[in-house]
Amino acid sequence: MTRRDTIFLLLPGALLILIAVQALLLTGCGGTYVDDKRNFERSFGSKYPGDLRVEHSIFIQTPHFTDEHMYYFDLAPVSSSVMPQWLTNAPEVVQAKTGLHEIPWYVAPPKDHPTWFAPESSTNYDIWYHTNTPYVVLRNKRAGEIFVYGSVGM
Repeated sequence: MTRRDTIFLLLPGALLILIAVQALLLTGCGGTYVDDKRNFERSFGSKYPGDLRVEHSIFIQTPHFTDEHMYYFDLAPVSSSVMPQWLTNAPEVVQAKTGLHEIPWYVAPPKDHPTWFAPESSTNYDIWYHTNTPYVVLRNKRAGEIFVYGSVGM
């Protein structure tokens, strides 16, 4: 057997290993993160601001080569927090005038959301939503507590 024959015998195995490594890298890591301190940064792509408390959070990411994730937050802003404005003043985010039933089904939070997520009647919340993507902000009219749902690619 010549050196050239040996290389041709090893090439299919090396190619198979290369394909397996690339598939592993492309699928990325998925997971569900409950009340993890990094959920805010995972969801919004910015550092956790000091003018609010995250009471509860869930970040769910699928093991897929594209970015597919979903998040839920229960936020308690400190007085004079800029978070309500930051969350609701984005382009294409509008305030719902007649409650959750105004929000298109493909934007609204799923029915199987966490039990702590906006547990009261929707009439107790000021509601904002993105007109094209799954993103909803609910602010409790009395307590000021903020609930945020968002999804990318799911």
